[in-house]
Amino acid sequence: MRKERIRVLVVDDEPLARTRIRKLLDPEEYSVDEAEDGVLAIEKIRTFCPQIVFLDIQMPEFSGFDIIESLSTINFSIIFQSAYDAYAIRAFEVSACDYLLKPFTDERFYKALQRGRELIGLVSGNVSRLVNHLYENGRHLRTVTYKAGPTVQVVDVNQVVYFFSADHTTSLVLDQTSYAIDQSLSFLETLLDPKFFLRIHRKTIVNVKKIRSFSREAPYSVTLLDGTKLKVSRERAKAVAALFKVV
Repeated sequence: MRKERIRVLVVDDEPLARTRIRKLLDPEEYSVDEAEDGVLAIEKIRTFCPQIVFLDIQMPEFSGFDIIESLSTINFSIIFQSAYDAYAIRAFEVSACDYLLKPFTDERFYKALQRGRELIGLVSGNVSRLVNHLYENGRHLRTVTYKAGPTVQVVDVNQVVYFFSADHTTSLVLDQTSYAIDQSLSFLETLLDPKFFLRIHRKTIVNVKKIRSFSREAPYSVTLLDGTKLKVSRERAKAVAALFKVV
């Protein structure tokens, strides 16, 4: 009796990208279908009932996230693909099992595929697995996204002066202008490179390269290059002092 093949849906608006993934999947093990846009992808998810979905993020009209958010139930493993790592955090939040950064090697593809197979049927609980993958590969968040009016902007994380939380909203600051983002400070703290970003208060993570001075007497504070003064909690003061080799 022939073993039932695993159903895989490949969603990408680039034909070559879809073709490459199809060629990497053994037809004896996998039944593969394709979708070139979000509308067709939603239809295929409902009719083909895939167990693993390779999902491109940036596509015309419907993004990969739009597709996921349109579904009432997620009963398949999600493997996002993108040429940018800026969307990684959001991918974690919708419980993707992996995030393929284009261009990826065959070896990296098969590693993601194996994770997808391991998680078939699970709809949550994959965040720690993805965070661990970042650390396995010695990578930290390099870019972040924020909304500026009707557009979504991508910025190098090193340009961010600081992140802060207020009124249940997390924001980043660029050139003394703040922009709301979707992620919590605690989640950002797990992905930002600790050599360059330091949590100085439960409500603030600062780019250490933007710090000009540190007030070592209570109430503790740092002054940034642009003159902004930020509170430093008593618990975090020692870590800030270490930046200045203060004893």
